[in-house]
Amino acid sequence: MDNKASLFKNRALILKICFSALCLSLSIVLPRLFGAIPGGLGKNLSPLHLTAMLAGVLAGAPFGALVGAASPLLASVVNGAPTLFPNAFCMVFECLTYGTVAGVAYRFLQKKVCGAQISLVLSMLSGRIVGGIVKYALLLFGLIPSYPFSVFLTSYFVDTIPGMLLQLALIPPILEALKKAGVLSKK
Repeated sequence: MDNKASLFKNRALILKICFSALCLSLSIVLPRLFGAIPGGLGKNLSPLHLTAMLAGVLAGAPFGALVGAASPLLASVVNGAPTLFPNAFCMVFECLTYGTVAGVAYRFLQKKVCGAQISLVLSMLSGRIVGGIVKYALLLFGLIPSYPFSVFLTSYFVDTIPGMLLQLALIPPILEALKKAGVLSKK
C-alpha cells in the first residue's frame, strides 16, 4: 500500500473515531439540554436515539453500534437518567440497533434520493422493535411487573414522534453540510 492510500485510510479511521467521540459526548449533553425543556418534551425528543443514529451515518455501523450501546449506560451513570434498570438496559439494545441499522442502511442508500431519510426511518423502526422485544423478554423472565402492548405502542411510537421528526430534520442537513465542507466524501 502506498503512502497516499495509507494516509487516506488513517484519515478515514480518525474521522470515524472523532465523530463517535463527539456523538458519545452529545449523549451526555443533549439529555441535560433537552431535559430543561418544560412539560417533559425533552424526553420525547429522544436525544440518545439521535446520537446513535448520527454516529451510525457518520462513522458507520460498528461505531454506531458502540455509541448506541454505550450512550444509555453513560447517560445513566453521569446524568442519572435513564434509570439503569430496566430503562437503560433496554435502551442499550435499542440504541445499538439504531446505530447499526442507520450505518448499514446509509452505506447502501447514500447515493439514492432521500437515502438518509430512508436509512433513518429503517433505523427508527428496527430499534423500536428491538426495544419492545427486550422489554417483553424482561416481562417473560419476571424482571418487570407488566408491559401491555398499548404501553409499547405509546412509549415507543406515539410519544417519540417529536424525536423522530427532530432526527429527520437534523441528521440529513448535517450530512449535507459535512459533504459540502469536504469532511465527508460525496460518494
